[in-house]
Amino acid sequence: MACGCAQDTPKWSHDKCSVCSGDIKAWPDERIHRRCSWCLARTAHTIKTRNKIRRSVYSCEGCGKEGLTCKACVKDRPLELAMAKDTVAYSFDDCVVCKGEVEAWPPD
Repeated sequence: MACGCAQDTPKWSHDKCSVCSGDIKAWPDERIHRRCSWCLARTAHTIKTRNKIRRSVYSCEGCGKEGLTCKACVKDRPLELAMAKDTVAYSFDDCVVCKGEVEAWPPD
């Protein structure tokens, strides 16, 4: 069954793209490495829901919980980017360090 994102080329036809066929885990821009506000580890985060107007939702590969890019880190701490928590009830703007819930990230 075709995945809908596969492409035909002049030489061959693909039923599935590389992600859907399992050749790679995620497209490069769909996987980012940042600190997680849930498990506090520096982990990879794979995109779960791509949004164009609001921030996209990512899933932490360490703890499995959902997060969004921290709005404050991008401006104030671009060398230590992190993810803010995302819950069913609320999407946080800032990570736990920028919010002041945790003083600093634990050492790696």
